[in-house]
Amino acid sequence: MSEVFLRDPAAERAVVASVLTYGADAYLDVADIVTSKTFTIDSNQLLWACLEHVFKEESPASVDYPTILSAAHSLGLSKTIENSTEQTHIRGLLNMPVAQTTGRKMAGKIRRLEIARLYDAQLEQGRARLQALTGDESIDKIISTAEEPIFDLSSLLTNTVSSGPRLMGEGASEYIQHLMDNPREMMGIPTGIKGYDRAIGGGLRVNSLDIIAARLKCGKTMLVDNTALHIAGKGNIPVFNLDTEMSWEEHLHRIIANLAGIQTVDIETGKCGFKDIPKKKVLDAADRLKQMPYYYECLIGRQFEEALASMRRWVTRTVGLDANGKAKPCVIIYDYLKMLSADFASKDMQEHQALGFITSALKNFMGRYSVPCLCFAQMNREGIDREDSGAVAGSDRIAQYATSLTFYKWKSDEERAEADDEHVKYTHKLIPIVSRHGAGLSEGDYINIQAEYSMARITEGPTRNELLRGASADRNPQGVVVDWQEEDDEDGVSFE
Repeated sequence: MSEVFLRDPAAERAVVASVLTYGADAYLDVADIVTSKTFTIDSNQLLWACLEHVFKEESPASVDYPTILSAAHSLGLSKTIENSTEQTHIRGLLNMPVAQTTGRKMAGKIRRLEIARLYDAQLEQGRARLQALTGDESIDKIISTAEEPIFDLSSLLTNTVSSGPRLMGEGASEYIQHLMDNPREMMGIPTGIKGYDRAIGGGLRVNSLDIIAARLKCGKTMLVDNTALHIAGKGNIPVFNLDTEMSWEEHLHRIIANLAGIQTVDIETGKCGFKDIPKKKVLDAADRLKQMPYYYECLIGRQFEEALASMRRWVTRTVGLDANGKAKPCVIIYDYLKMLSADFASKDMQEHQALGFITSALKNFMGRYSVPCLCFAQMNREGIDREDSGAVAGSDRIAQYATSLTFYKWKSDEERAEADDEHVKYTHKLIPIVSRHGAGLSEGDYINIQAEYSMARITEGPTRNELLRGASADRNPQGVVVDWQEEDDEDGVSFE
């Protein structure tokens, strides 16, 4: 599409004329959506630059010819604007009859045309990038190459187009009444670990990036699958797990073992097909999994831009958007924060800078579509002993964008002895460090977790302080709730 078709000279003249006639009031009506680049006629661009200068210096009720000449002189545009053609153009606009309300309406029109021109340019850019491909790229890389320019522009427009300031009290009564008419237990989506949900402020909230950091081989993936099964199973909320390390088969063995209550090794070896293993139970678990909106994608060897493209397609095509362009209820799980390939090497980035870039991009994505993200990160060696934000790899950059930061760690021998119970032996601890919305836990307190690796199940226990006060160790003896078909009892849901 040629740019010549994406302009409206009459609308441009109406916007400038309204500001010349009605001064500051008309300018403020359109200044939030119009810049010099919004105009396609050179004379209008020049005149708007002068008007912007005038209203930055003062707020006149109207603008006359000498005022424009003075602004042009200050901007170094005197020779251009004193051209006879420009003088005729300006005087014509000064004498043009226009209603004040016309300015805002016409400003919206030329802004929409500007957006159309921007998209046209982005499409040209995407076409050039596609033509530079060699054929060695993956299908996802090819798709993301075409989609990225449009997505970048969409994000920019979403962040910059505003309806302007509003009174804090505007609509407050109606909103509070809506909350009272629709009471809820949590502000966000429950993860199935009640203590964690409370500590971070009521589950996984939209626009959030809740980060859980752990050392290598600590059981992050098992925590991921237990949480995802609770959200997708009991909550019937779509979950998208983007994994940078483990294959679909590795996840599936653990998930089926979890749902069936059978040893993971019996799933992996196929012994679940023999008489001494309840085959029907395993097949029933597989059928239940089919009904859950739990989605998975492997990111091994992929670039981060491809991960963003996958998220975008899933949110827009699978989950769907509401009338405001925001995602319907869903959760993205990103496991875990690291450089996926050598895609940052050419940018001369240090690892902590690259991690900061990835974290920032994730946060921006969640804000763009109003999606909650449960994200996992790697603890450095200092995390063995330290329990503050400095124990996370790339900590400063990551913590900057995190809505909450929590550690998932093995318990020490001393801590296990302290929490020993005749019913449950807790192996891990969840330690909420910082949270934007929640109160967290008291200093030295943590959530006790039992990780049953044989069946890939996570069981939440009381916090350390609750155990010291003699609280029951049987908060949910069957593990994180994953079966949405069972009935709730006082402490949780039974699989049996």
